[in-house]
Amino acid sequence: MGDFGIQNNGDYGFAVNIAEWIPEMEDGQARSFSDKSTTTFKLIATGKESINVNRTSSFYTGHLTNGQQLYAVNYTISASEQAQLIKGTTYSLQPINNDSTYKWVIPESLSSTW
Repeated sequence: MGDFGIQNNGDYGFAVNIAEWIPEMEDGQARSFSDKSTTTFKLIATGKESINVNRTSSFYTGHLTNGQQLYAVNYTISASEQAQLIKGTTYSLQPINNDSTYKWVIPESLSSTW
C-alpha cells in the first residue's frame, strides 16, 4: 500500500498495484475487474475502529523500476474519516466484497503505518 498523501480536496489518498493473473491480457483484465468490483473498503488495525475508504475511478498503468508492469488503483479517505486515523498505527486494507463474481483478494501483509 502506498504512503498516505493529502489530495487537493483535503482527502487523504493512496494507490495500490494490482497483480495480473493472466499476463498476456496486459491491462485489460485489471481495468475490467476494477470497473466491475466493489469500491468500498476499510482500513483495519487490531483493537482500533475501522476506517472507511473508497476506491476512486482512477486507474494507472506504467512500468515499475524493477521492470514489472504497474496496474494501480487509487483510494481516498474522506476528511470525516481522517479524524479516526491514529498516528503510528499500522492499517491493512480490507475489501467489502458485495459481488460473488468480482472479489478483491488482498494479502494481510499489505499494510501501511499512518
